[in-house]
Amino acid sequence: MKFTISLVALGVLFLQYASGKRIDAVATMKSSNGVSGEFNFSARTAGHPPVNLQMEISGIKEDEYYTYHIHEKAVPRNGSCKDTGDHLDPLAVNKKDGKYSCKPSRLLKTCELGDLAGIYGNATRNSKSKDTYKKSVVLNYLIMDNGSLSEADAKFNVLGRSIVIHDKSNNRIACGNITIQDSS
Repeated sequence: MKFTISLVALGVLFLQYASGKRIDAVATMKSSNGVSGEFNFSARTAGHPPVNLQMEISGIKEDEYYTYHIHEKAVPRNGSCKDTGDHLDPLAVNKKDGKYSCKPSRLLKTCELGDLAGIYGNATRNSKSKDTYKKSVVLNYLIMDNGSLSEADAKFNVLGRSIVIHDKSNNRIACGNITIQDSS
C-alpha cells in the first residue's frame, strides 16, 4: 500500500514537472566600439531550474578581456547601461563592503548568481575563433518564467533583466534585455 501511494505521488510530481512549457529567451547587444554579444537562454520547464545559456561575444580586441553579468534591471528606453542596477544577487552574498570575491567552488556562499564572468571566466580571444568568445553553461540556480511567481522565486528569474558587458576598466560598454523568444 505504501509503495503504491509513493508511486502515485511520484507520478503526480513528474506530471507537474513535465507539464511545464519550454521557454526560450535572448539578449542581444552591440557597442559603439565593435563589441557585440548574443546570449541565448533556454529552460526545459518554465519556472524550474536549470537554465541553459549559450553565449557569444564578438569584437574582442587582442590582449583585452570583458566581464559579463546578469543585472537586476532591464535596460531602459534611453538605452543607458548605467541604469541596469547591480548584478543579480538573490542570495545577497555581496555585502557591498568592498570585499566581494566570487569563488566558483563555493558558488552559493560567495558568488552573485548574476556574476557570470566570476563564475565561468572572463571573455577573452582565443586562437580558433579570433575575436569571438563562445561558451555554453548551465545556470543551476536560476529560472525563467513569465507567469506569476512568488516573491521568493521571482528573485531567481532572469526574464525582465539585462545582460551587461564590461570592459577591463569595468565600464559598461554593451547591454541588452533578456526577452522571451517567440517559439513559433
